[in-house]
Amino acid sequence: MENLSLKSLKWMNQEFSCASLELITAMLYPVTILTLSVLCSILQPFVESLSQCPKHGLHNPFKSPERYLLYGDISTKAAHMLALPKVSDFFTRLIQRVAPKSYQQAAGEVFVTLKFLENFCGDQVRFLARSFAVPGNHHGQQSHGYRWPYGPVTIITPFNFPLEIPLLQLMGALYVGNKPLLKVDSKV
Repeated sequence: MENLSLKSLKWMNQEFSCASLELITAMLYPVTILTLSVLCSILQPFVESLSQCPKHGLHNPFKSPERYLLYGDISTKAAHMLALPKVSDFFTRLIQRVAPKSYQQAAGEVFVTLKFLENFCGDQVRFLARSFAVPGNHHGQQSHGYRWPYGPVTIITPFNFPLEIPLLQLMGALYVGNKPLLKVDSKV
């Protein structure tokens, strides 16, 4: 089993990374995991990709608001798949391979992730961009405020929740229009 990096919708393999680390899985399965060892010299394509994202994000209340519904649809499909016993069991056992957890603990992480995805199904994503209006001092005057994305963001996650924390943080960043770079712990 090996990890790959996703950059601009292309999977980067070991040749791209120039180095890898061999990890023994937490449950001592016969297969070890090859994980990428990120070298500073290979970060430039990722930095360039982030720099192409505007400060106002990939979408916001005025630019491509239909993406809120798109991410609601993505969450619906992901929640539906994760609710299937075969899929949830796969992720539960996958978590056990990289984190020292019992089956029930790992299944709990999958369940929390499923509920998060269910919570943002349909048009729920748009409510993250909820705005406000405050009456002004004069007739017809109002002040409006909007929640805006940051644009390019980086997410660094620990090893102890290998599915829940990366997925919740990544999806939250995508929902509001950011372009995230995700770095999970190299032991995961």
